[in-house]
Amino acid sequence: MRLNSLALRLFATSAAWTLLVLPLAGYIIYSLYREDVQLSFDAQLKKLLTQITIDSMSTTGDEPVMPPNLYEPLFEVTQSGPLRTRFHVVPHSAESIGKSVARTLPYAVEPQLHVLRSAGTASASLFDIEAEGLLLTGVEREDSKLRLFLLNTEDSNRILSLKPATLTPRAARLIDLEGKPKRDVAANGGAIIVDVAARAWVGVEIDV
Repeated sequence: MRLNSLALRLFATSAAWTLLVLPLAGYIIYSLYREDVQLSFDAQLKKLLTQITIDSMSTTGDEPVMPPNLYEPLFEVTQSGPLRTRFHVVPHSAESIGKSVARTLPYAVEPQLHVLRSAGTASASLFDIEAEGLLLTGVEREDSKLRLFLLNTEDSNRILSLKPATLTPRAARLIDLEGKPKRDVAANGGAIIVDVAARAWVGVEIDV
């Protein structure tokens, strides 16, 4: 194909118009439908949130309950179980791992249930937890206190049993989702037992 041939000029003209028209057409279509799509998505999300909020209202108390229907498969809980993430503590040959954890706990950014020494020579759990049917949804720290938040995903009451491991609870109390104390819980020998209502959240604050 010669550089000055008619075929080459036609091809070049077609390619130029294609490169010009396609982006322009795409931009026009995007501009026309972007706002409608966003408004439709926001309206649908608001509708789902309103329905879930209504279904979460308890008729027997002030605490929210697990709604029986989340109306959207993406919101369904498909996995549950204990957290396996870890945070590191500074190893020290002159003290036990329990003392290392207690010493570094007030400075930990995101404490988790499982601890691993930085040297990699020992590992332990902060507590021995039995929580069948309960989903751990969060762990928070405030000074030397740990807050565990759990959700009962079952239709019947479940028992949370927490026993000493690396750390021994000195005292414990139930808290709401905002961290406000509700009532004290016995910590006999460091063991804590909490009865969690069906489809309900529970927060436990532990002094260590």
